[in-house]
Amino acid sequence: FNALTGHIPDELSGATSLTSLCLNKNQLVGSIPDIFQPLSRLDTLRLGDNLYSFHPIPSSIYSLEYLSELNLQDSRLKNDIAPEIGNLLSLVILRLDNNDLSEKLPSEIGELTSLTTLRIEGNLLTGSIPDEIGNLSLLEDFRLYLNGFTSTLPEAIGNLVSLRRLQYDQNSIEGPIPETIGNLKKLELLWCSDNLISGGLPESMGDLSSLVDFQCFRNRFSDSGRLGISGTIPASLGLLQNLKIFAVFQNSLRGEIPPTLGVLESLE
Repeated sequence: FNALTGHIPDELSGATSLTSLCLNKNQLVGSIPDIFQPLSRLDTLRLGDNLYSFHPIPSSIYSLEYLSELNLQDSRLKNDIAPEIGNLLSLVILRLDNNDLSEKLPSEIGELTSLTTLRIEGNLLTGSIPDEIGNLSLLEDFRLYLNGFTSTLPEAIGNLVSLRRLQYDQNSIEGPIPETIGNLKKLELLWCSDNLISGGLPESMGDLSSLVDFQCFRNRFSDSGRLGISGTIPASLGLLQNLKIFAVFQNSLRGEIPPTLGVLESLE
């Protein structure tokens, strides 16, 4: 990393053979210029971790059809993620984390079927998680914590069969954890704390054979969704032989601790 200062020059638009532009982790100021239309060969674009002023995502970025990595983390981005994000069909890594992006996550995100990493945590995004997220069957890392998402986690989450990490804590997501969560056989980390979750922990969680870290504290797991009606810890969790962390404190769980948890030698 360097200590480059000043603005990103508009003249970079003339470098039409450029395939990689990495200016992340510098001291660049101003805003990311809207100069990317001529840079149609770009495969990698990393501009995050600078000292920009607040600004929207430049619209010309959405024209980069060969882009496989877009990293704009910590870039003081504001306004929405435009539906044109769905044009970036070659994207494998998308990082828009730790900005001030707002409005809904567009359903067109489901067009990005090559994605393995989707990080949108630490923004001001609201509304429901679109069902189209279930199209991303190659996704391995999905982080959307510290936003304002509401509604329920969609049943389509069970289609993300490559997922290893799912973090949706610190939102306002309600309703139960869907039974389809049990389809995620490769899932190693699941964090859903500090939401408005109700309903019991699904029995299908016993199918998460790779799960190492489950943290879902400060929620309400309730049998009927009403306050004060508590669910229990399913015995099927005793099948999770790789589980090391199981944190469900400050919920409305009650009843007996299943004896099956006693066979989990990895539990810390």
